[in-house]
Amino acid sequence: MSQPARISFVSSDAQLALRLQLRLQSKGFQVASLASFEGVLGLFYSDPPDLLIVDFHSDFAACATIITPLRNDSFFSTIPIIALIAPSDCENFEWENCALDDFIHLPVNIEELSFRISLALSRIKRIFDNNPLSRLPGNTSIQKAIEEAMGKEVSVCYVDIDNFKPYNDVFGFSHGDEVIRMLARIMFNAVRDSGGGFCGHIGGDDFVFILPSERVEAAPDPCMESHFA
Repeated sequence: MSQPARISFVSSDAQLALRLQLRLQSKGFQVASLASFEGVLGLFYSDPPDLLIVDFHSDFAACATIITPLRNDSFFSTIPIIALIAPSDCENFEWENCALDDFIHLPVNIEELSFRISLALSRIKRIFDNNPLSRLPGNTSIQKAIEEAMGKEVSVCYVDIDNFKPYNDVFGFSHGDEVIRMLARIMFNAVRDSGGGFCGHIGGDDFVFILPSERVEAAPDPCMESHFA
């Protein structure tokens, strides 16, 4: 069973902080409230959360000073940040100078905030898992797909490219990257045209696709080398 998402909420409004903490915990999130903006960076360095919610209305200037160093730090830059903003503050908000992932108006609708948190966490999981070159799901999704395939009438197929390293050495990495992208497109289109299935990119020139066993022989393109399990 997966651990609940860990959320840090920063606000000098103690009543709002307590209400949000209790309501979000009832939604299955693990929430820690901070009243002091000065302690946020120290918290991130010692025990970074999965997501940060910041009450801009309580102290706009302090919020801005928190976000800038977090976004400039390569380790923390991908942690989603959701802002709580009063509607009256939106007109003068300098969005381009404040790298938020999302915002919600005050007073807070807990249901909407919960949905936005879930969407932000799902989005960051996709970003981390998908291979940036092929844009196919990576190893976490592949492992999950294989686990779900256990006991079913499906085939897990492994695809790789013969002599890919020598090709890279001769023609360069840019040409090698284009071969990877082309193979990903061929594999994805072949699986889709066969009726659909799962495609994943392990890394390098190694790929996986999963199909019902009755469709698997017809799906791969002849240029692929496939090993069936």
